Amino acid sequence: MNEIGCLIDDSKYNNSISTEIIEQDRQICSEKIKNLIGFKTTLYRLIKWDYNGNVAQASEDENQNAIKWSINLNSYKDLDESEKWERLNNSIKNGDIIVFQNTTKQIAESLDKLLTNIENKKIKVVPVSELIYQNNFIVDNSGVQKQK
Repeated sequence: MNEIGCLIDDSKYNNSISTEIIEQDRQICSEKIKNLIGFKTTLYRLIKWDYNGNVAQASEDENQNAIKWSINLNSYKDLDESEKWERLNNSIKNGDIIVFQNTTKQIAESLDKLLTNIENKKIKVVPVSELIYQNNFIVDNSGVQKQK
């Protein structure tokens, strides 16, 4: 169910970073992953503030789909398992892209329970590549894909 994609190579970003720097960094990260696993990634996770058409287009030019999540569990990092689920339960819906980050407290212990609870809500858990359009789409200003 996991897919490998890149985020950024340098975590010292701030809102004043140029699109060119973000793109260079994406390429460095992608190359590092390729050297480790032997193939290029097809997914690039956008930083919440870096979405713009140029970044998405550059990713697509490199045959990477720029992904913007709808739920980031890092926002729940100081919550215990039941508190995480309660918050997630109130917001999750079909089609959501959830980011599970290893910086989230006890994510390994919580992951099985969270996934089971999601499936109990009759929401099918799939890899992100099954949620995104591969062709014939546009991306709106908020980073959401829409079929043409």
